[in-house]
Amino acid sequence: MNFKINISSDQDSYKSGTKANITVKIDSSGKLNNVKIRVYGIKPVGFHVSRYKLDDTEILNLTPGINVKSTIYNLPECISCSGVRAGAHEIRAELTYTDTILYNSTKTIELIK
Repeated sequence: MNFKINISSDQDSYKSGTKANITVKIDSSGKLNNVKIRVYGIKPVGFHVSRYKLDDTEILNLTPGINVKSTIYNLPECISCSGVRAGAHEIRAELTYTDTILYNSTKTIELIK
């Protein structure tokens, strides 16, 4: 089975405290149930690498063709107060099945004060 993931956002740059609409489109060549899609990113400075400000996981039942997962994320109100620096940040999408990574993709967004 083949997969492709495309991550998009409603903007490329965001001010602190605004909402980011993140959409993940999964193109699947077949049907597969109980697939985990994790959307994560925006890592604070000085925190352990596994802690992200955005970290959303959902179980999906994929059908052949395009499957869509959307997330509305409230960005930190005060970038320096939340430990997140202004600048480029990666948003990642990871598709797994029985703890095996099937596909992953990244998108970069810009945070401004």
